[in-house]
Amino acid sequence: MLQLKILFRNAFHNKLRSGLTILGITVAVLAFGLLRTVIGAWYAGFEAASASRLVTRNAISIIFPLPITYAEKIRQIAGVKGVSYGNWFGGIYIDEKNFFPNFCVEPRTYMAIYPEFILSPPEKKAFLIIMAVVANTMAMTTRERIGDYAIMKTLGFGGTDIAIMIFGESLVIALTGSFAGMILTFPAAKAFGQTLSTYFPIFIVSAQTLWLDLLAALLIAFFAAIIPARRAIRVGIAEGLRRIG
Repeated sequence: MLQLKILFRNAFHNKLRSGLTILGITVAVLAFGLLRTVIGAWYAGFEAASASRLVTRNAISIIFPLPITYAEKIRQIAGVKGVSYGNWFGGIYIDEKNFFPNFCVEPRTYMAIYPEFILSPPEKKAFLIIMAVVANTMAMTTRERIGDYAIMKTLGFGGTDIAIMIFGESLVIALTGSFAGMILTFPAAKAFGQTLSTYFPIFIVSAQTLWLDLLAALLIAFFAAIIPARRAIRVGIAEGLRRIG
């Protein structure tokens, strides 16, 4: 319990520096979460596509429809379980400059073929930079407290105790920023999805994205604390005490 209190106290020993570091991690995690969500939304259609569905269109162009009688002919082919149809048309919002493609479909059969379409009832570089920032924070913090570590050694604390303390401080800072970024990802993704709902009808923060955020925070905390911990362990008691005052 005593070590835990010391850990949290030391992690925020310099509140401004720790706060700015946490802010940097938060922004990086937020950006990473949004980017992963955008990529996931972009490939959602591909990942949800079924190998058992086949689209047939006019050989000339998509804007020319096939005869409706073809639907019954296709339905009679062996192995066909369902048939639906859609008609392409160029949608316009207020002005012809605001063009967007649309398909009108037969809802009952189309939704049966595409069950993943759900209608609601009412209708790696960035982390390297952050790792360097955290490492710099931990290095400065360790350098400022070399005297404190020397005193801890005189009180019986070993190198392992000091290393655990430094790695713990790094972990507290990294996880605080990571959790803040993960929490902010949800409202940011919701606002982003609502703004671009025409292009990304499915815009959800996946569990995989959150696990990657957490894994990145752990890696940042670990690698950022290696050099400061090594330096604190190797410093002699006499040399550390000379730095006090």
